[in-house]
Amino acid sequence: MFTEKTYGNTVQRAKLRQIRTDVIDLRENCMDFASQPVISRDNVRLEVHVMLLYCLVDPVRAAYETFDLSNAVQSLVQTTLRSIIGEMSLDDTLSSREEIERSLKLKISRVAFDWGLEIRSVELLEITPSRFVQEAMHMQLAAERIRRAAIVSADGQREKTKLEAEGDCQAAIALATGDRQVAIVKAQGLADARRLIARAEADSVRIVAGALSEYGVDATEYVLATKYIDSITAMACGSGSREVYFPLETDVTGAMRTVATGGSVAAGAGAMPAR
Repeated sequence: MFTEKTYGNTVQRAKLRQIRTDVIDLRENCMDFASQPVISRDNVRLEVHVMLLYCLVDPVRAAYETFDLSNAVQSLVQTTLRSIIGEMSLDDTLSSREEIERSLKLKISRVAFDWGLEIRSVELLEITPSRFVQEAMHMQLAAERIRRAAIVSADGQREKTKLEAEGDCQAAIALATGDRQVAIVKAQGLADARRLIARAEADSVRIVAGALSEYGVDATEYVLATKYIDSITAMACGSGSREVYFPLETDVTGAMRTVATGGSVAAGAGAMPAR
């Protein structure tokens, strides 16, 4: 076959020889299919982008078993993928990529092997929901974040209230313990003071009893007389004029007279009221 090409005033002639050969590449290659629509079990439309890694292992089958190998594999992948995702919900589809890839490879490998094709790997490049579904998912995610924030805030408020209540309880216990210790110390101090006073009074009574023993006067009568006189003095100091009546059985003046004279003098029964 001869061809002629004219360039201005120059004519070039070339001899062409056409040879037809059939060459099959046995190296590993990939098939990148366009995104295809798939409907999930809950009627959500998804766009799925699939890629295959394959290798021709039997050139004879690859040449004679199918007319268009790439078209046959693409149709097989589409139908199988729709069958797999059609049994799954949207959430399962988005969270189970590895499971989908494994199931897809298992189902198409047997058929592809009969065509002289070995499937090395199946990859899901993209799973894209529709725009409305994406907006709904974003709203759901925002609502979930708000709910979690509210839960965390409520937990924090609960812990705060609990800690404040425990703090108030511990403070009340500490205050009560302090008051109890103060009361115990005060009571111990008062008891010690009373014991000291009682010991002092006992010592004074013993001293008075020793001094009055030589006069034959009972120290008890002396102490009672002094207490009696102190009581009368306290009653008489309240105003300018008071009348104090001694009972008939009172023998204070006799006892005082006895102490003053150093002898035993009997007081008369029926003392007149003293003013």
